[in-house]
Amino acid sequence: MNLRFLLFSLAAALLLFADNGTAGERRTVVFADELFSPFTYGRFGEPAVGGKSLDLLKEVFSRLDMNVEIRLMPWTRAMKTARYGRVDGLPLLSVNESRSEYLVFSEPILESRFVFYYRKGMKISFREDGLPMFRNARIGLVKGYNYGRELLASARKEGYVMIDSPDSKSSMRKLMNGRVDLALDIEVVVDGVFAENPLWKNFVDAAIVPYSRLVWNMGISKRSSLAARIGDINRVLGEMVKDGTLDEILGTRGGRR
Repeated sequence: MNLRFLLFSLAAALLLFADNGTAGERRTVVFADELFSPFTYGRFGEPAVGGKSLDLLKEVFSRLDMNVEIRLMPWTRAMKTARYGRVDGLPLLSVNESRSEYLVFSEPILESRFVFYYRKGMKISFREDGLPMFRNARIGLVKGYNYGRELLASARKEGYVMIDSPDSKSSMRKLMNGRVDLALDIEVVVDGVFAENPLWKNFVDAAIVPYSRLVWNMGISKRSSLAARIGDINRVLGEMVKDGTLDEILGTRGGRR
């Protein structure tokens, strides 16, 4: 056999195994997310050890004969790793124009609920559109969350001052310490923060009506070969809706970025 042909064939085989793993071995897809109780549990810099997002991904990709892990990191870094194809995707997030540049999205999975929080004892009224009747209010946001263009337009009109935090726990701390007047955050995330810090509920109230609702989906990096399987992912999600698995894992109450 020609030596050059033999070497070429060996190199091609090695490349194939590098992409797909050794023969008979299931591919492991890698997602990125922040610590997001009750959806992810663990430590930054390590794979998630539990949570609804991990349970969801395990069920979806086990039906596609794949393994999965979620690497935990700050949310803005998670989005950046998906943008540049360093991970295969992000478990649950809402759609906007900038994210659509680098992600393909699954069919809708759950609904987000953004809610205004404020310190107990404050007298705050809210308009019909859900915004506070509080000119020049300092409003705490979580950096990287998809609040929508309407909020930014209203902020300029009403003179709101937007103050970013890296996560919901930090935003709630700023609220209780008086560094912001209100915090706009995701209900289920704040519920998780309060579950870990039950005394904080004694100092914080929430608006009765949510400010906004957003559908959230699974996002797959366009630089990942997994993007070509979005049809299969949607098919599996549809099966999980029909057989009740999706509701069993996630429940009927959502909240997300």
